[in-house]
Amino acid sequence: MSEYYITTDGELYHYGVKGMRWGVRRNTRLLKSGDSAKREKAALALEKHRTKGTAKIDKLKKKGVKLEKKYEENVVKNQSKAAKLMNKAAKKRKRAYSVFVSDSKTDDLLADASYLETKAKSLMATINQSKAKVIKNNTMISQFEREISNIDQALINRGKEYLKDED
Repeated sequence: MSEYYITTDGELYHYGVKGMRWGVRRNTRLLKSGDSAKREKAALALEKHRTKGTAKIDKLKKKGVKLEKKYEENVVKNQSKAAKLMNKAAKKRKRAYSVFVSDSKTDDLLADASYLETKAKSLMATINQSKAKVIKNNTMISQFEREISNIDQALINRGKEYLKDED
């Protein structure tokens, strides 16, 4: 049974089904029930969920190939640019602090150096964002594969129980 709480602020809190564990589908529990109609319905629902999960994994794997390619392109393209920009910024800072530079020229050189560093950091952020997308995609693939493994195990157990009952 679900539990709901309403606070004095009028917010509604829902704490889920009592005894339900995260990531465990009710259908896996129904596979163990005594009613054969419920077991059959649960098995069909799990099979449907498994089919959707495998389709999602295939889609994520295709997307993963594109994300990996984009990440590699970003690394090749932006890492060298960022290094060059940081090098230019360092040269401008060094020149700004030399003895024979006026105060206004120093300010201009430091401003240019800051701009170049910001641009370089932006390029590196693009690389990091691409890598984060790749990691997120791989994490989602592993989560779906784990869920399908759980479904497969539940269906295998159902088959074993069916064979036990037939003997």
